[in-house]
Amino acid sequence: MTALPPSLPLRSVVELPPETSGALTFHLPLEVFALEHAGASAEVIEARLAAGLAEAYRDGLIDPPLYRWAVDHYGTAAVALLAQSAHERASAFAQVATLGEGLAGAAFHGLIRLGYGALRRDPDEIARGLAYLRCRRQVLRGPDLGERRLAAMPPVSELDGVTVFDQLSMAAAAGGGDAADIADPDRGLPPVRDLARRAAALLRHDASSFVSVHAMTGLHALVEVHALVTGAAPSTGLETSVLHSWWRAYAIALEACTLLVRATPEVGRTDCAPTFHDTPAMFAAAVASGDTHSVKLAVALSRLAEFGAVDEATAWELVAIKLGVDECRL
Repeated sequence: MTALPPSLPLRSVVELPPETSGALTFHLPLEVFALEHAGASAEVIEARLAAGLAEAYRDGLIDPPLYRWAVDHYGTAAVALLAQSAHERASAFAQVATLGEGLAGAAFHGLIRLGYGALRRDPDEIARGLAYLRCRRQVLRGPDLGERRLAAMPPVSELDGVTVFDQLSMAAAAGGGDAADIADPDRGLPPVRDLARRAAALLRHDASSFVSVHAMTGLHALVEVHALVTGAAPSTGLETSVLHSWWRAYAIALEACTLLVRATPEVGRTDCAPTFHDTPAMFAAAVASGDTHSVKLAVALSRLAEFGAVDEATAWELVAIKLGVDECRL
């Protein structure tokens, strides 16, 4: 457990253990990255650093087993993933490709940290993301083909107190349905816009859901990694990409997320939801909310819009839904 001083600069915060006690992800580094991207003021970021460090001091920070070894182990590959040569980047990715099967681990947070490292072109963060993926990998197997039934899942009342990690494993083994095109390795994967559409449907169902938010922020992270490795935004033909195993793992995880979210009552857009007409207004509202996940979601959706995976209007709509749900619950 790490004892923290009252304040630390960001360069020191990112080197802290990636989890709090109870194997929950330490969000502060990711939150600050998102705040910076969203244009938050230095005063806002400094205040969030102080508050987040106080929370971490209270909860305690812990390294997963062998995390520091993994950070050192992936340092060379992380640098090579930033090479100018596409061949060198592909060779570096081949060294870490097996990590993708377990990208749902820690509720996508290893992948999300890697995605921010890719966005920032930061080799140290890329190494930390790869290390977190290695230490908290969770492989979700494709469901058996056949009709999916919600009866294959325990009732929501039975899931109280069950970690999201165990819920995802339970959902992934529930049985086929919409996942038939994803679970069968002989079939092509859906295009990125289709995967984004499916993730967006979860936010429209319940944007307060931990699972809904991370299905979308996880998708954003994978798009950033794809663009880093290949030099281009993903679109169609994912099954022929060098990252095909990562995309299939994400698609299977998205089906598990869908089953979990659809098993809960629909919340939808509330009367508290704002209306946005541009991305700066969306960012300003997300920053003002003080909510970690809202800021990260705003950055994820703005970047997905830049990559062509969602429309700008969809990005504004989904962040508004998230902010509205949170505001109405205050």
